[in-house]
Amino acid sequence: MKKFLKWIIIFILIITVLMLSLYIYQKSVYTLDKVSFMLNSAYLPENVYIKNYTHTTEFDTYIDIYIKNNVQYLYQKTKSNITNIDTYNIDEYLIINENSRNIFISYTDKLILVNNNVENNVSNIPEKNNFFAKVEAHGLHEYLGIYKYCGLENINGKKCIKVSMTDNNENSIDRNYYYIDLETNLILKAESAYGNSTNDLEIVSTDNYEYYFNSVTDDKMPEFNINDYPDFLYSEI
Repeated sequence: MKKFLKWIIIFILIITVLMLSLYIYQKSVYTLDKVSFMLNSAYLPENVYIKNYTHTTEFDTYIDIYIKNNVQYLYQKTKSNITNIDTYNIDEYLIINENSRNIFISYTDKLILVNNNVENNVSNIPEKNNFFAKVEAHGLHEYLGIYKYCGLENINGKKCIKVSMTDNNENSIDRNYYYIDLETNLILKAESAYGNSTNDLEIVSTDNYEYYFNSVTDDKMPEFNINDYPDFLYSEI
């Protein structure tokens, strides 16, 4: 009887350990479904400043994005990494969404585009559409958008998960890495790698994002008045 009881206790302990291990595994590994849910639950408030820095072998780009209510103002500086000229090209854009109408103003190109049939959502979460485009591609072709959980990383003092999406093309491999903040579910960093095989993959571009909530004041947002742009090309659809 004592021997039988002993085996019962051992069996219960084994089951308990297995269940605990499964629980820890599920908590530590982020599946595609779980990450998709995280990204879909992320949102940007009506007032946010986004700082974006992009680095490639060809150029460096700095973008300040100011969002307040239904208005978005972008100030972009781009510098070539190919030439020795240490100067920046400047681009400025203003996007206004109101009453299902989108007004896009390019100060650089002196252009105003008006779309009268759009959703009132001026802000798109950076890199989110790119990630889900990979998911959709995998649904069509199994060798595209292959998902993998890569572990935990620290980005600017924030705890993130790192995941990858890989395209196994016939003669090359493209891999995108996404670093997702566990607190906000926003993507803080994205990397693109390219190579002929998994052994020679090299990072060819990096995007870094910083988010500052409720920090945009009125003086950061240009006011739009159509009469102030008499020399701009105007187009409406």
